[in-house]
Amino acid sequence: MTWVSWRLHRTQLLIIGTLAVLAAVAMTTTGRPPMSLAVHDVQALAWGLLFALPVAAGVVVGVTVTARERERFTNRLAWTQGISRTRWLLATLVPVAVVGSVAVALISSIATWWVAAAGNGPRIDPNPFDVSGVVPVAYFLASLGLGVLAGSVIRNEGLAGASAAIAAIAARIVVRNVVRPHLAPVVHLTSAHFPLRDLGPIWSSIPGGSAVEHGWILGYGWVPAGRTTPLPGHSWYSSFRPATGSDIVGVRCPVVTPSGSRSSFSVHSDCSNPAHLHFVVNFQPLSHYWLLQAGEAGIFLAGAIAFVALAAFLLRRSSE
Repeated sequence: MTWVSWRLHRTQLLIIGTLAVLAAVAMTTTGRPPMSLAVHDVQALAWGLLFALPVAAGVVVGVTVTARERERFTNRLAWTQGISRTRWLLATLVPVAVVGSVAVALISSIATWWVAAAGNGPRIDPNPFDVSGVVPVAYFLASLGLGVLAGSVIRNEGLAGASAAIAAIAARIVVRNVVRPHLAPVVHLTSAHFPLRDLGPIWSSIPGGSAVEHGWILGYGWVPAGRTTPLPGHSWYSSFRPATGSDIVGVRCPVVTPSGSRSSFSVHSDCSNPAHLHFVVNFQPLSHYWLLQAGEAGIFLAGAIAFVALAAFLLRRSSE
């Protein structure tokens, strides 16, 4: 069955392997901060391949395991040879899952190095996080499971692939923006002063701010004393307004505008004290990187197992 699995998926695996090699070459040749437009463009290509590869590889291979077989009715031949449908599914799926996981893991290891060498920001930031560590392998396996599940429900290979891709992308977006920030305890840093200068926040100007510079910032702004998040109905940006002033939960404070520069959207500390406000930044420190990786990888791996189990159940109940 391993040889049969290779014959069935060799075209897809070769295409995916070519894209993986292209991503690896793009990373190894731009493993430094971009100093020219050409290097920047190659790095952009690398980012695109790294983001797309786990989902594309998983979905494309997954739908061929079930949808293509069902669309061409070749699955019926295997099912009449004394092999159970669950065993047929696993014998076809496991080899490509192992090969794909190893390939994605290799690319992820190169990406982990590349993120740091090319100066792409802290690895816990959302974009570097998505392409490094162990989560790319989990993304691949979850997409593979979705492809298998979609193919067990939809006989048409193209329609099954499109449905699985949409579901996989939606899952990644939801987990990244809604779930990931809460997979580890959020760290709150408070200050009576707003660490803002002309070019942006200067976190090192407040106690403990160096951890913010190397962490994943979830939000920051002025909030009422005793709180670490904005009031209901307000956002982190409620404290920032144009040069006419800042309206913070009903309190108007003047804006600091350095001479000869644009407004810094900063609130005077002598206004924050009477208004009972303090500056808060919520972030995930770099030390939480592997905790977040483990949590997110676990979610997608659990999803992969559930998708394949459901697909096996549907195939066993199928009247084909």
